[in-house]
Amino acid sequence: MHETIGASKFEEMLSFPFNALKLPFRDFSQVLIQSNGFSLDMKTMKQLIFMNFSISNTVLLLAAFTTVASCVKKQETIQPVEQNIVEAVYASGNIYPENEYKVAANADGYLRHILVVEGDTAGPGKPLFVIDSDVQDARYQAAARAVELAYKNLGENSPMLSELKNAIGIAELKFKNDSLNYARMKDLLAKNAISQVDFERQELGYSASQSEFSSRKAALQRTKDQLQVELKNAESQLAAVAKDRENSTVRALENCRIYDISKENGELVRRGELLAIVGNAREMVVKLAVDELDIVKIEIGQKVFIKADVYGDKVFEARISKVYPKLNREDQSFRVDAKFMGETPNDFYGLTIEANIVVSEKSKALTIPKTFLADKDSVLILQDGKPTKIAIETGIDAVETIEILSGLSLESTLVKP
Repeated sequence: MHETIGASKFEEMLSFPFNALKLPFRDFSQVLIQSNGFSLDMKTMKQLIFMNFSISNTVLLLAAFTTVASCVKKQETIQPVEQNIVEAVYASGNIYPENEYKVAANADGYLRHILVVEGDTAGPGKPLFVIDSDVQDARYQAAARAVELAYKNLGENSPMLSELKNAIGIAELKFKNDSLNYARMKDLLAKNAISQVDFERQELGYSASQSEFSSRKAALQRTKDQLQVELKNAESQLAAVAKDRENSTVRALENCRIYDISKENGELVRRGELLAIVGNAREMVVKLAVDELDIVKIEIGQKVFIKADVYGDKVFEARISKVYPKLNREDQSFRVDAKFMGETPNDFYGLTIEANIVVSEKSKALTIPKTFLADKDSVLILQDGKPTKIAIETGIDAVETIEILSGLSLESTLVKP
């Protein structure tokens, strides 16, 4: 007959030596202990205790009970399979317009009119902002007056030129008079009617008036040339000021979408200060950050599969278009750009995305789960019913599986380490 002891009695027994049961050893081997749904034959316990334990040690009784109650783990085995395998490099990044540029103020002044809002599109030359500048207006008016004065100085009624022309007329009249006197005196000298001294005096006066006449004409031409230069300079200055004045209206350079406006009406802006960020919404580029350990695997033309949280499970396809050689030391990554193929998510600027770059793929590859690798280049297989470690050569390394190039076949049976 067997004696059955409940859980509470079993806990009480653990507080005393085995002889507290006051049972003969032969009867002790017939006691059956039941607890927590397990049954333990005391004969079996006796055999376990004799292996390495003292019967009087109640703690070892609990250890033996636990050991026997535990289940023996069954070996997990699989066989390699042929399937398509893809190796991909993970990258994160953002989406930006390909021709993104910053719109800056081209003049100092107050921002009087903002003609667009975020999300608007604009064509080439379309006004975006108007800057009102009293300084620019004053400069323009001054330049315009300078041009007007330059034209006046070159005109027929120019006071400056009129004065020079009058001086030329006087010099010309004197020269003509001296020329006649010189000719007459020369004729008289030939007839010995005058002395040589009187002739030379007249000749000297003739030469002086001739020089004066020539000098006055040269002065007029120099003045005209100088006034012409001043007119051109004034016109150039007016054009430059007019350009600056025109720059007070900031325009779009090409077809673009307005992504951000950084100023408000009435704000004072300085030349070169940022007003907005715009870009071509039709052409978007993915700017990815690839870990430096993976950059050697990246090549132009590789496929990229992209997901963004705002689009749920939708996947966009792109291809690598540019690999930048400069390392970003802050996060130890390289910048890689990709262009979309087909549908483009162009609704948002700077959208955060996750991407998988396909660096290699193969069809009908011999593969095993990576969890069955014993080491990087070895596995356990069943040989003669026993797990045996063998070397293998691996190929494409996917997320959960790995390609086997040599060492295994479809008939091999692997044991999970």
